[in-house]
Amino acid sequence: MNIKTALGNRVRRLREQKNMKQYQLAEEIDRSIDGLSLIERGENWPSAETVDRLAHAFNIPVTDLFDNLKIDGYRYSGMHMARARGVLARLPENKLLLASNLLETLERFCDEEKDSKSDT
Repeated sequence: MNIKTALGNRVRRLREQKNMKQYQLAEEIDRSIDGLSLIERGENWPSAETVDRLAHAFNIPVTDLFDNLKIDGYRYSGMHMARARGVLARLPENKLLLASNLLETLERFCDEEKDSKSDT
């Protein structure tokens, strides 16, 4: 499961725990039902504004949306995600492309490492 799917599952689960229908949450976060559905299915990544609105609608800190997401068999802590976001937020605009490229390289490396372990 990738991070978009894991986050989408989390959003759906939180919505259902609040006994909300998709249209109710979509209205509360000022998004279309289709847009919310794409997020819940893991097909779209929510904007920072939408993440903030989701957290507000669920009455939880933003980090709780990401805390302990299980992705490809690993659990990711929201604390680490928040720390990474903080680092990225402090970078000057001209360094964000470099940071993005480094993160994508790390992701490919991890995927290759995982693939090599499954071959053995």
